[in-house]
Amino acid sequence: MTARVSATTARAILAAALLVALAACGKDDSAGIPPAAEQSVQVAGRTLKPGDTFRDCETCPELVVIPAGRFSMGTSGADPARSPDEAPQHQVTLLRPFAVGRFEVTRGEYAAFARATNQTPATECRAFNGNEMVLTPGRSWDSPGFEQSDRDPVVCINWDETRAYLQWLGITTGVEYRLLSESEWEYVARAGSVTARPWGAVVGRGNANCDGCGTQYDAKRTSPSGTFPANAFGVSDMLGNVWERVEDCWHDTYMGAPVDGAVWAVGGNCAQRVTRGAAWLSDAPDVRSALRNWDLSDNRKNTLGFRVARTL
Repeated sequence: MTARVSATTARAILAAALLVALAACGKDDSAGIPPAAEQSVQVAGRTLKPGDTFRDCETCPELVVIPAGRFSMGTSGADPARSPDEAPQHQVTLLRPFAVGRFEVTRGEYAAFARATNQTPATECRAFNGNEMVLTPGRSWDSPGFEQSDRDPVVCINWDETRAYLQWLGITTGVEYRLLSESEWEYVARAGSVTARPWGAVVGRGNANCDGCGTQYDAKRTSPSGTFPANAFGVSDMLGNVWERVEDCWHDTYMGAPVDGAVWAVGGNCAQRVTRGAAWLSDAPDVRSALRNWDLSDNRKNTLGFRVARTL
């Protein structure tokens, strides 16, 4: 295993971001959770702190250690962009650090899995034809309908193929890989921010890849991982580029949602799995940390990918 430790200054930024998130939830809500700079975990004999990065194998996704903390999930009634499924806004507590992919799983990383397991690419994928997403023969993760590098996020992968990749990582490394829960996803996406986006209230230009984000990729194709600045947790492309599958089943509102970061798999529609973050084809106003969506487990789309997580 190799590990790369981030700079002290980066950890200081992460600690400050966490304190902002805790303060936003109320002064007393930080009780019992140490500052990010004081949180450490052991990974393969190494001591890592929030913001540090590591890999479990040469072809594994690069992971970032995320601090424990609390945040307000969803949007308040005062937010004009609020959708009914983003309510009620509620506080979520994550008591332990965990690890998440620094980037969405890339085409190159998925290709390593496909070679190792003799996977044959699918023969069709839903792709944008200029007007709408349609099931298109000949489209697959290695031919999504636009040019990609090995650093671009893999797309055209359905739920079962996503699970197979995670299981292969587990067998290869001896540790369990998984998808984020929906609340973990929003916590990482916000990275201590309380605005609609981690970089501020407005989309601006050059902050993400979407339709109207002001980049060369807008409404055309995916962008290579790391093209845009990482958030305060050191994670890239949480908003825009591709929709990301998470583990939760779809629920129409947050009534009864877990408040401990757990996967919400009870009482919802598990044929419709939650997706988050918007994509290269999404309208700019939809690129928000709180925006929710879902997709059918069987669907492959050239706007849909995933990001890995790992319990520490």
